Amino acid sequence: MATLGTADKKFVSAIDGMFDTREIGDGLIDINNDTYLTDILYLANRIKPTEQPIYYDFFAETIFKQVDTAGATITNNGTPTITITGATTITSGYNRAGDVLIRQGASNDRFYVKSVTTVAGKDTLIVQTAGGGNGTITAGDVFNSFTRGVGEASGSPVNLRFGAFKDFNKTQLFREISQITDIQKASAIEVSINGQKSYVMYDHVQKFIRLKGQINAAFIGGDISVTSFSDVTPVLVDTNTPSTGGGGGAVQLTRGLDKYITSVGGNALSVATAGVLAGADLKAGYAMLTSRRAGTKYIVYGGKAALGISDTYWKGLGSSGLQSVRMVIGGKDVNTTVQTVTDGGYDMEFVLLPILDQPDLFGNTDIAKSLYFVPKDGFVKTVGGGSEPALQVRYQPKYGNTQVNNNGLISEINSGALNPINPNGTIAEIRTEWISEQGLQCLGVQHMMRLKVA
Repeated sequence: MATLGTADKKFVSAIDGMFDTREIGDGLIDINNDTYLTDILYLANRIKPTEQPIYYDFFAETIFKQVDTAGATITNNGTPTITITGATTITSGYNRAGDVLIRQGASNDRFYVKSVTTVAGKDTLIVQTAGGGNGTITAGDVFNSFTRGVGEASGSPVNLRFGAFKDFNKTQLFREISQITDIQKASAIEVSINGQKSYVMYDHVQKFIRLKGQINAAFIGGDISVTSFSDVTPVLVDTNTPSTGGGGGAVQLTRGLDKYITSVGGNALSVATAGVLAGADLKAGYAMLTSRRAGTKYIVYGGKAALGISDTYWKGLGSSGLQSVRMVIGGKDVNTTVQTVTDGGYDMEFVLLPILDQPDLFGNTDIAKSLYFVPKDGFVKTVGGGSEPALQVRYQPKYGNTQVNNNGLISEINSGALNPINPNGTIAEIRTEWISEQGLQCLGVQHMMRLKVA
């Protein structure tokens, strides 16, 4: 089992079966399949450096809004002219005389806004039926402000001012170490790892997989911390104080995909009956996405449990439009077979995300029980005609003797008197450390959705 400390001779020799002396099979068997943790939403090529550990994004305000009469007082019902007093503050200051409203629901009645006044942050609207007949409005009715009407020789309408809102996320500092003594460095082991019979190679491979797994897990299940690196009196403090000193610094955590969708986007739904996906559950999801002006092409990520529940529903239909295809993302042919479904005007590709099946990471959590709907094209539009990746990694370039991957996200620091890359100091050991500062950036989360199915 994993323990804390340096991998010295007595530790390696004590591994069950005399790990480094006994004659055993030449190939080391990976029963955990932990290498699958290194894949995270195919983001390997979607990276962007950041100059600060906190990064912000500004989002344009929606230019079309609704009138919600929940809690309002309705007077003059049964006449052509009705007064709505106390419309919700969501649309206060937005509606103007001349707007035309259409009621949501079966009747779809149209009303012309005669006048608008605002008191204590709530609107009072006097509306007239478009057709001239008597009208009725019930508190709680929702209207779409869908068009405007003006008369001959009209004057200028009251000016509208559109603002913007911002969201932010933080990077998270990740670190791992491999520390091997001089005796163990010289001792061969009886298994081959990448062609080398050395515990150094085994330890490096395991540690790097663990580091990547922790990063990927944070990008799925992480939550933004109350603490930032710049806090003078941080709530989260690093209590790791190695013999070389250090520790005591502020700990900053990044927000992952799950929290982006459920907290920032507010798009979290659950099926009516746990373990059973029904058509009504999907229709509720489609309605939510449609109300958020989302696109129609989605990749649906999930673990085996969640996708199994989805498969039971789709394959139980007489004609579900299922087909097996190869998935292409960003022009790249991804080596996996997926299931495609067209339903309710939405094209969906269901894809297994193996990290969600790792029992020691997300076992028995809502994350492992959910399906994540992410726009397939992978980009969101920016004002002015540009675009940005919907999901990408923000990182701060670090230091070190060697960059261990091509994009430079993770730096490698080498030390120790026997280190072949950067020998220094007087301690007879090989010391290799990996350090990385990364955070997930998720744009257009209003167009994403989590559906809990189990």
